[in-house]
Amino acid sequence: MIKALALPLLLLPTGAFAASAWVPTARVSLSAEVPLFDPDSARRAAPALAGLASLGGDWSAWSALEDPDRRTLGAAAAMAQALQTHGGDKLLNALADADELSTKKRRRLADELVAVRDAAAEQVRASLLERVQQIAREETDLRGRVNRLEAIRRETAALRMRRLYPDAALEQAEEGARREAARLREEWMATKLDDEARKLQGFIEREEALTLAKEPALLHLKLAKAVAADFAFFRAFPDLYYKLLSEEPDAAAARGTAVLRAVGDPHAENVEIIRSGDKRVPQANDFDDSARAPAGLDVSRMLAGAGALGDGSEEKARALVEEARRAYGLSLNQDFAQWRKSVKDEPAVSAAKPVDRAWKKRSGPAVENAALLALFAEKLGIEAKNWRLFDRRGAGGSSIGLRRYLLRSDRHDHVYEVKALRRSAMASFDGLSIAESPRERLDRAYADLRQEPVRSAAFAHDGSDWSGRRREAEEIRLDLRDPLSAARAMGGLLAQLHRASGVSLEELRRACEAASTPLVLRSLQAMLRMRHALIDLLNRDVWHLPPAWKAP
Repeated sequence: MIKALALPLLLLPTGAFAASAWVPTARVSLSAEVPLFDPDSARRAAPALAGLASLGGDWSAWSALEDPDRRTLGAAAAMAQALQTHGGDKLLNALADADELSTKKRRRLADELVAVRDAAAEQVRASLLERVQQIAREETDLRGRVNRLEAIRRETAALRMRRLYPDAALEQAEEGARREAARLREEWMATKLDDEARKLQGFIEREEALTLAKEPALLHLKLAKAVAADFAFFRAFPDLYYKLLSEEPDAAAARGTAVLRAVGDPHAENVEIIRSGDKRVPQANDFDDSARAPAGLDVSRMLAGAGALGDGSEEKARALVEEARRAYGLSLNQDFAQWRKSVKDEPAVSAAKPVDRAWKKRSGPAVENAALLALFAEKLGIEAKNWRLFDRRGAGGSSIGLRRYLLRSDRHDHVYEVKALRRSAMASFDGLSIAESPRERLDRAYADLRQEPVRSAAFAHDGSDWSGRRREAEEIRLDLRDPLSAARAMGGLLAQLHRASGVSLEELRRACEAASTPLVLRSLQAMLRMRHALIDLLNRDVWHLPPAWKAP
C-alpha cells in the first residue's frame, strides 16, 4: 500500500515541502531522530496523500487546510520523501525506529516529571527545615535575652540591698526587722487591749483554775473552740456573759424582775425538736445552768443568743433581738397547744433535718473501770453488762474540762451521757445568790421545763454532783439558715417555759421590757470584744498552754 501511495508523490517537487513553514525540519534517514514524526499520524495520512495528488499542485488549497490537517500532511510528505529516498522496506524500518524513539521520549518525559517533582519536594522540605531552624534560633535568642534581664534584675536587687545594709548581712537585717515588728505588736497589744485582756485573763484563771492546773490541754481545746466564731464564744462562756451583763448600768431592772425556774443558757444550740403527737415542737435540752433566778436575766440571755446569730453585724443583731422579743410577747398569750400548732410552720422548725450523732465514732477513748460503769448503770436504771464506758471530756463547749462519760451498747442505738455538774452560770451575775445545789437544780429543771419527759438522773459521786440522761441516735436541731425564724422559735419557747412557772403574765411582760434592746446589744458587744481579747491572749501565750487536747 505504501508503494502504491508513493507513485504520485514522486511527481511532487520535494523542495516545496521543505520550504513550507509547517513541514518538520528534520532529517529522515534511517538513523535520524524525527521528534515530530508520529507513525500513527503517518498511517492516518495515507488517504490524505491520495487527496494531495488530486489537488494537482494547488498549494493555495493545501495551505488553506486547518493546522491539524496540515501537520498530518506534513508527516505524510516526510514519509513520502523517505519512501522516495530509501524505498518501501526501509520506510517500514524507519517507522519502527520512530515508534521506538517515541516510547523512549515518553519515558524520558516521565523521568523528567519525576525528577522535577522530587526536586520541588526537596526544595519545599529544605525551605521548611530552614524555617524551623530559624524559629529555633529566634527562641534561643529570646530565652537568652530573658535570662540576661533576670540576671540584671537580681544584680540590681543585690546592689540595692548592699547600699541599704553595707555593714551587715541580709539575714541579720531580716532578723532585725522581725524583732522590731514583734516589739511593735507587743506595744500595741499592751496599750490597746490592756484593760479588757487583763480582765479576761483574770476571769479565766479564776473560773478555770482547776482545769488550768490539772488539764491545761483541755483548757486550750476549750479556748481554741471559743475563738473560732462569735457565736462559739457566746456559747462557751455563759458565766462571762452574766458577769458582763451585771456591769451594765441598767441591768438592775432585769435583776429586779420576778424569780422563776430559769433555763439559764437559752440559745439556738440548746434547743432540740421533738415530736409531740403529730407535730414537731422545740424543747430546751440543756439545763446545766438552770436556777431559781430573775426572769429578766433569762430573757436577756435568750435575746442575746438570738442577736449572736447575726454574725457580728449590729444591724442584724438588732433585728434578731426585736424579732425574738415580739415572739416572746405573742407566745405569752398562747397556751402550749396553741403555740405548738403555730410554731410547727416556722421554717427553722419545719425545715430542720435529723442529724446522725454517730456515737460509735464520737464516743472517745474507752475507759476500763468496771466499778464506775456499775455505778453509772445503777443510777440510770440499766444493766451494766450490756454497756461500755467511754471518756468524753473534750465534748461540748462550756463544759469542756469537766469529767464526762458516755455509756454505749452495741445492742442499742441510743446512749447515756453522764457528766459532773458545775455551778450555774447565772451565779456570775454580781449580787445574785443561787441557794440550790447543782443536783437539785437539775432535777427541778427536768421536771418543770420539759413538756416531753426524758430519762435523766442526778446523783452525788466522788464529792461532786453528777447528771445523766439518755441521748438518741438522731437529734433534730433548729435550722439556722433562717435566723429570724430561729429567733422567733427561741422567743416563743422561752415564753412557754416561763408561762408554766406560775408567774403572772404581767410580771413576765415587765421582765421582757426590763431586758431592753440597748442593754442586750451592749452586753453582746462586750462579749464580742472579749473574744478578740482572748485571741490576743492566746497569741501572746500568756498561759504557756500545751497543744490542745485530742482524744487518743
